[in-house]
Amino acid sequence: MRPLRLEVEGFTSFRDKVVVDFDGLDLFAITGPTGAGKSSLLDAMVLALYGQVPRVAKEYKQLISHGAERMSVRLDFRIGEADYRIARTVRTSGQPQFRLERIENGLAVGLADRASEVAAEVERLLGLDYDAFVRSVVLPQGQFDAFLKGKPEERRKILVALLNLDVYRRMLELANAKAAGARRQAEFLGRELETTLAGAGAEAVAARRQELREAEARREESERAVGALTAARKVAQRVRDARRDLERLDREAEAEEARRRGLESALAAAGERARTLAAEAGRAARALAAVADDPGRHLALTEARPRIEQLVAAAARADALARDVEANATACAGAEAASATAAAEVASAETSEAQAVNALAEAEAARDEAQRRHAAHALRRQLRKDEPCPVCEQVVKRLPKGSAPALDGAEAAVSKARAAGAAARRALDQARVAAERAAAEARQVGGEAVRLRRESVAARTAVEALRKPLAALFEAARLDAPDTLLRDVADALRALEAARADRERLERDLRRIEKEAAGHESERARAEGGAKDAAARLAAIGRSRTEAERELREALEAFGEPEAMVAELDTRLTAAQKTAQEAAARAARLRAEAERLAQDAARADELRGRKGALDREAGLLGALASHLKADQFLAWVQEEALGVLAEDATRHLMALSRGRYSLLWKDQDFVVEDHWNAGGRRSVKTLSGGETFLASLSLALGLAERVAALASEGRAGEALESLFLDEGFGSLDADALDQVIDALDELHGGQRMVGVVTHLQALAERLPARVEVRRGDSGSRIAVA
Repeated sequence: MRPLRLEVEGFTSFRDKVVVDFDGLDLFAITGPTGAGKSSLLDAMVLALYGQVPRVAKEYKQLISHGAERMSVRLDFRIGEADYRIARTVRTSGQPQFRLERIENGLAVGLADRASEVAAEVERLLGLDYDAFVRSVVLPQGQFDAFLKGKPEERRKILVALLNLDVYRRMLELANAKAAGARRQAEFLGRELETTLAGAGAEAVAARRQELREAEARREESERAVGALTAARKVAQRVRDARRDLERLDREAEAEEARRRGLESALAAAGERARTLAAEAGRAARALAAVADDPGRHLALTEARPRIEQLVAAAARADALARDVEANATACAGAEAASATAAAEVASAETSEAQAVNALAEAEAARDEAQRRHAAHALRRQLRKDEPCPVCEQVVKRLPKGSAPALDGAEAAVSKARAAGAAARRALDQARVAAERAAAEARQVGGEAVRLRRESVAARTAVEALRKPLAALFEAARLDAPDTLLRDVADALRALEAARADRERLERDLRRIEKEAAGHESERARAEGGAKDAAARLAAIGRSRTEAERELREALEAFGEPEAMVAELDTRLTAAQKTAQEAAARAARLRAEAERLAQDAARADELRGRKGALDREAGLLGALASHLKADQFLAWVQEEALGVLAEDATRHLMALSRGRYSLLWKDQDFVVEDHWNAGGRRSVKTLSGGETFLASLSLALGLAERVAALASEGRAGEALESLFLDEGFGSLDADALDQVIDALDELHGGQRMVGVVTHLQALAERLPARVEVRRGDSGSRIAVA
């Protein structure tokens, strides 16, 4: 598994979205101050893939940034030649969301979107479960030495995943399944040999073929008997057929004679009917000539009738409009008089309103003069108890007493003048409204008068236009009474249509008579032809009868009287044919049985060979399953793998420890051999913190290098295309740090990604690339250098 791009938002110190593009990063450091979020980048990758984080397991909601409502991580990664994308979104409340996709030609194709499906698919793709991943690919803080110092069963579980040792269990299951299948097939073939193919053999085939030869001989003998009987029957059949032909020809001659007589009777009846139809046609033609039908006048009146109907309507409209014009003239005079009266009332109201305005002005002037003379009384009216005085601003405790009759009279005069002015204005407004309404009504009546006069002229013009085309057919006096003219035209049209109906009826009768006459002529012609054909057929039947009599004489002269033998020959022939059919059927059945026995014998030989091969295969697979079932085999494979890993780790550890330590696998555990102390061996748990880091790093490097070769199959090699280390470098001196950097550089070799989480600036600067995590006021940021 090789990361391509990591996107994080709302996760620990990364409140805002940050993106890490791993393109071009092979050996690099993830650096930054303590607490900036360096380890959180590795946690984000693990969370994206497995839905849990080493330091908090599945309680990852507590990693949502402070004050944020959700966090999201998205990881693009490559396995082999295929690219994938996995995204997880977690909210403070509600269910998390997951999605795993495969990237094909730049497009995302969904693989899974439920927790269980995503987890199963990730383990299938990487070939590692969560525990194996955090002990071999991403080595987090606090768990760096888990593989080195872990319990034996934990190491075995990781090895099973990394080296795909589970394949041996599947091999055992497959061997058992195949062995059982081979035994079932062998048993099935044995039962078939004992039952279906029990009688299959060369002796049975030979016996059946002998029976077939005997049946073929009986079939040939029966077929010869059928041939002889068939020839004899043909002779007898010839005589019987000749006599039957004579009888048939006699019957045909009688029938044809009766048909000829019938045709001659039909011919006579057809002639009589033709004469009757000719007389009916003459009568219909004379009646047709007497019909008084005038198509031209009918057409002219038909075309004139709609125009007369239009003239009736137009004349009625013109008369109605003339009456409306007269009534409108009276209405116009009344409306104009009412408008003039309303205008006079407006002028009178305007005069009254002006007088009221003048009277109000005089009353207000008198009031103002009274207020000047009686200012103290006017001020007294504005005072309110317990409120400030408008002059001295002192609170009024007691209202002064006193009255000013002149001031009161002036105020009353102003109020009366205002009321009179308001009444005058209302009267003026009402007069103006009435005047405007009267003027509008006069205008409306005047406009209606113009419209009515215009429509009256147009109606008269339309009447004259309709009279012009009718003047050629009717007199002016008749056009002056269009209603009467319309009734006369309707009566004339009904008479003409009745005459036309009589003509059409007589014409139909004449056509029917002519058609019937033609049909009877055809019938007469057919009868005449049929009579001739009947005569010809009678002559032909006579000739055929003469030939049949000659055939009968010749047959009797040649064969005597064999007709009585036909029934006996038929009985014997039927029996012979049945015998021949039975012989042929038996021969066919024996032939098929002989062929089937030959096939069964061949199949039995084949099945015996296949059964022997299946018995041998079942035995071999059973032996393989027995060997695989032994626990020592898997344990031996694990022991060998751990020994090889210890040897590879020793190469790195000798360099990192300056030749002091070797790593050995002994008695289900890792031990170190101290070459500075006479090769003494002791548990790895006795190493110091820095030494433990070097030993764990050596084992991790050896595992990354060797796992692809040790794995029986699967994708562990692809899974370890990346290695991320997250602790321990601070415990190394400068020389050991140099050795570590050289080992990491040798490990990645341009083919594997190696990332180192460190806060040591000196280490970060010595690696080819750096992912710098920087703290900010609103959260951490990422920069690649």
